[in-house]
Amino acid sequence: MKPIAAALGCGMLLAAASASAEIAVMESGKILYVDKFERVDREVTLYLTGGGVVTVPSEIVLNVVPNEIVEEKGEEPERAPLFPQLDEVIAPAAEKYGIEPALVAAVIWAESSGDPNARSSRGARGLMQLMPETAKELGVTRILDPRENVDGGTKYLRRMLDAHAGDVRVALAAYNAGPEAVRRYRGIPPYKETEEYVSRVMRVYDRARGAAE
Repeated sequence: MKPIAAALGCGMLLAAASASAEIAVMESGKILYVDKFERVDREVTLYLTGGGVVTVPSEIVLNVVPNEIVEEKGEEPERAPLFPQLDEVIAPAAEKYGIEPALVAAVIWAESSGDPNARSSRGARGLMQLMPETAKELGVTRILDPRENVDGGTKYLRRMLDAHAGDVRVALAAYNAGPEAVRRYRGIPPYKETEEYVSRVMRVYDRARGAAE
């Protein structure tokens, strides 16, 4: 059995996880109880409740939900809203800039998997992976503060939407590859990373909207 598969299988046995644990919902439909997780670039490291650590591609971690939220509401983890623990951070920014909370949550999922301390090798930081210079221009003084980071990232996403007539896909491409690349190609740049990014965010956005409804 491959290391990732073995770790995922072990995670399914942790049924007696503590109420404070988080639930990581995997693309396969399996769930893992984790004490914490960390996102670096496009990999997520999961620290399993009961012992064990596994690092997986970020794309296969579909949601991270506090166990107590699932227990209190009686929800199936895979059907729970995307990052309900971030509602108090996402909702004000989404309302302030007139963007659906589900879209903000989907961008957070793609950028950081919901890890407020996420970092990239390029220097991006926080839930919405702001570059220091961009954060400064957006008025974000504490880049790792979830509220400031999400406010700044949502503000920037609003700019991208306004600059591209509300076209969500093109705005997402600009968020990922930069507005100059979108201007140069007059649409989504033919970069594999950007094309995959837009597809991933849109897929999760649709799912997040369904869960919210």
